[in-house]
Amino acid sequence: MARERGVALENLSGTGARGEITRADVEAASAPVVNGQMDPAFLDLLRRDPAAFRGLSSELKVHLYRRNGARIGEGVRVEPGALIIAAQISIGAASTIGADSTIECDTLRLGRLVALGKRTRVRCRSVVIGDALWSKDDVVIGGGGGDEAGARLQAGDACFFGEGAYLNTCQPLTLGDEVCIGSRAMLFTHSHWQSVLRGYPSLFAPIAVGDHVFIGNHAFVFPGVTIGAGATVMVNSFVALNVPPDTLVGGVPAQVVRHITTPSRNEQVAIVRDRLVPELAAHLAAHGAQVTQQVTGTAITLNLSDGAAVRFTPAWEATSPRPEQRLVMLTFTDATTTSVAPRVTLFDLAASRVLGMQDDFSDEVREFCRRRGIRFRPFAWRYRVGHCEGERFIGRA
Repeated sequence: MARERGVALENLSGTGARGEITRADVEAASAPVVNGQMDPAFLDLLRRDPAAFRGLSSELKVHLYRRNGARIGEGVRVEPGALIIAAQISIGAASTIGADSTIECDTLRLGRLVALGKRTRVRCRSVVIGDALWSKDDVVIGGGGGDEAGARLQAGDACFFGEGAYLNTCQPLTLGDEVCIGSRAMLFTHSHWQSVLRGYPSLFAPIAVGDHVFIGNHAFVFPGVTIGAGATVMVNSFVALNVPPDTLVGGVPAQVVRHITTPSRNEQVAIVRDRLVPELAAHLAAHGAQVTQQVTGTAITLNLSDGAAVRFTPAWEATSPRPEQRLVMLTFTDATTTSVAPRVTLFDLAASRVLGMQDDFSDEVREFCRRRGIRFRPFAWRYRVGHCEGERFIGRA
């Protein structure tokens, strides 16, 4: 990634638990310079009379933030009672700050289609979050030590924060892409109360979480822990030691229960053919579609009564549908495929990416896949809301 983005590794300071350079460090170094610098006089007004600003409409809040320096994309909403006080504000298109939320930090950078729930509480130095975060109500980011120099949260794309999750940022807290923090899970980067002079520990250390990690409800992650990519932390677990990648851990203290092994391509094809395609047919039928199945060689096509179709084929075959047909393809392809025919949507199961037309029909299939943990890049998409192409938001009617 550093080579592709032209980042010199020797110029970076790593934020990993052992000082190593992480993916998030490279992404931060290669991110475009964001203006969003706020007028200090405007921030002083917000601090003097926050209640008056909370009572304004979303449209007026967004207008005032933009007028005073914030970089805010189209379709952004700052719901009733919500307030942001930050020296630098950048919010991507179609994002939402939930009602009665309070965000206080030096730097706030939210990607596209970020949704913060009601009563979100943020108090730390820096919050940098990628695209398509979905955060439920009553989430806390910050807590004790929120004013420390290293108090920052950096999260990748397509993350989820469950209701009442507590993300302490006394030290850096770094989350990769597709990280799920379960309801009322707690991640602490510091631990102190009783005196170190009386023999008690006092820890201040960052937490690093890799891509595609699930941290279950009511789990507790201790300072200094690294959780490897693809790991699962079971509910009610206490994580005090590093978690290896692709493992299932649980207990108090958490221990490895088993290792996760990626199925072979043939096994993946069988999962889609024998499980997901029948489930998708039932899902579409339950939503009012008349579905008939057609098998041609290794391809399975679900034909809908309105002329649209979903087709699964193990290997990519360039397809041009009839002019009047809407076609969604599920397949395993290679990186050389970069375009598809008009009125075709390609969900590439190998590279986890989507190409081509996106509309309500493709959203239905994509949401079906998402609920089974299959997500597609670009992540800037939300079911029944729309998707982004660059900074342009394309909503669903």
